[in-house]
Amino acid sequence: MKKKNNLFFKLLLISFLLFMGLYIANESGYYEAKNSKKAYITEENLRAFEQDVLDGKEIDIKDYVTNEYHDYSSFTSKLGQKLSSSLDKLMDGGINNLFKLLEDLF
Repeated sequence: MKKKNNLFFKLLLISFLLFMGLYIANESGYYEAKNSKKAYITEENLRAFEQDVLDGKEIDIKDYVTNEYHDYSSFTSKLGQKLSSSLDKLMDGGINNLFKLLEDLF
């Protein structure tokens, strides 16, 4: 019986650590910041830019920078983000209600 209990707590710890990692990544805006910075210049666009500079043409960065967006989210990551957001709302509401109750008592 002790081995099953130990296995349960190991799985619980692993699940908690995964949850906290997803929660922190979601709240810190890590994924949005990483995706918004994904702009790069291809070899072809770099050559066109250099040629336009040599020719003295008017230069607009939008003509040369390529934004690529790849959605790497999966069912598991979406579920983790929904779960962490729901828990955050629940905790915020619970703490606010606790403070209101304490305020009413004193």
